[in-house]
Amino acid sequence: MKRISLFALISLIFIGCSSTYTIKDFSSKEKFYNDFNNSVKDRNVEITFTNDSSFASNNRVAVIGDSLYSLIQYVVKANAKISLSQLKEINYTDNRNTSAMLTLKDGEKLQAENIQPENDTLTFIEVSTLYAPAALAPLDKLKTVSYKNRLWGMPEGFLIGIPSGLILGIMIGTSIESSSSSNQSGTPSLFEFYGPYMGAVVGTFAGWLIGRTYTYKFNP
Repeated sequence: MKRISLFALISLIFIGCSSTYTIKDFSSKEKFYNDFNNSVKDRNVEITFTNDSSFASNNRVAVIGDSLYSLIQYVVKANAKISLSQLKEINYTDNRNTSAMLTLKDGEKLQAENIQPENDTLTFIEVSTLYAPAALAPLDKLKTVSYKNRLWGMPEGFLIGIPSGLILGIMIGTSIESSSSSNQSGTPSLFEFYGPYMGAVVGTFAGWLIGRTYTYKFNP
């Protein structure tokens, strides 16, 4: 018992910290796919196929039609001009007031660089982020797609670490008292007192390190 570490104890508990979703959890396939697309947006994912081969994707992925696609990001810049009467708000993003997020009166947002006021107009370079889809696999060849959320792992680690630290503190304190030749009254209570604090710190770190795993099963 002496060799049990707090990190190992929390790590064992964290093995069960995951969420799994299948089509049966949703009222339709379309809602399952929409939830998947919204959840994996801008995340690194682990893709496993029905033949159990797998690979990690650093690009954004999405279900389009009956296939999984990798959405490769690229940036397009183009010269643009708008009337000041069309403009609702300018949020500058640099100290020189040459780059900004422009909000038009119709709600459209434009990312602008090299802004130049000219009488009642603004000329600028509009920056657009576009995605080129590249097919990865048809959905019937897809087994699971999973990703980790480290931030959601932190509060879980904090809550798990407090009782884990208390238990370990009791174990260590009792072990020290029983092995000591003198009766060191109060030693167990000292470890019991600091155990939850140490558990909370280590648990939060372990939660961030391990994260919470979210898995979407396409062909369970």
